[in-house]
Formats: sequence, structure tokens, C-alpha cells
Amino acid sequence: METPEGLREYVRIIAQVTRNLLDGKIYSTGSVTLTANAASTTLSDRRIGPNSVIVFMPTTSTSAAGLTALYVTGRGSSTATINHANNAQTDRTYGYAVLG
Repeated sequence: METPEGLREYVRIIAQVTRNLLDGKIYSTGSVTLTANAASTTLSDRRIGPNSVIVFMPTTSTSAAGLTALYVTGRGSSTATINHANNAQTDRTYGYAVLG
């Protein structure tokens, strides 16, 4: 059986996680740099599923310019395909959030 101290620690952890969620810290973010000289990039993240929504935020001027041509296909278990312009630029980096 759980001790009172152990139960208090468990409740404290749940309270901290709840406070973080209310503050917007959902811990479902990452960063990806698009593959140069290719028209797609594979995004691997254990939080991705077939019904996930993946939201991108450009972090360089080059990635901001390419945002309108960026779209996701092939979502599956822990992976998604990002389709994008095929060029040699190596600084097309995006922050992303996985929802659902």
C-alpha cells in the first residue's frame, strides 16, 4: 500500500503537471530542418499519429518565405511527411507542435 508521503508526492506531481498545462506548456513541440535538394522531409516524433495536427512556425527568413508551400501528408505512427519546395537551401528550420 502507498505511504502517505508517497501519496503526497504523487499529488504534488499531478498538481505541477496541471499548472504547466494551464500555462501552455504542453510538451508537444520540436524543431525540424527541411532536407535540402529534396521535395519532402520525414518528420519523426513519437507523439505523431494518423489524426495529429502539426503546426509549423518558421524560425529563419528562408523558412518564412517557404511557409506557403509547406504541407503535411502521410501521417502515421510516429512519423509524417512534410512536402516542400525542392531547393538547395539548408536553413529552412521550423519549430512545430503536435496536437492530437
